[in-house]
Amino acid sequence: VSWFFADDIVPPSDPNTPRVSRGFHVDCISDWDGSFNGFNASFKKKLKDPDSFEHVETKYSNNPDGTHNVMMTYRAKNWFWAKDLWVVTFKSDNTCSIIGDVLMH
Repeated sequence: VSWFFADDIVPPSDPNTPRVSRGFHVDCISDWDGSFNGFNASFKKKLKDPDSFEHVETKYSNNPDGTHNVMMTYRAKNWFWAKDLWVVTFKSDNTCSIIGDVLMH
């Protein structure tokens, strides 16, 4: 398990910009490929071979406290240059901000 800090992956939003949430799925999940908006581009920069990144799927579950558990599955080259299937998990709120750390399994 590897740890990444949310501040290292996704740039913080401007706190002065008012944001009206239309719902987690509409605001945070891409209609085009089902990924978490903005996360893939910033996350793949952290990989050994960013060009090998392929988004497979993103799933989420709603928590009673209004946050969401997000799990992204992707393919990327490992240290032996073979493509492996990987999973990243993190928690998000309705403004698409990542809460806490990003876990890479």
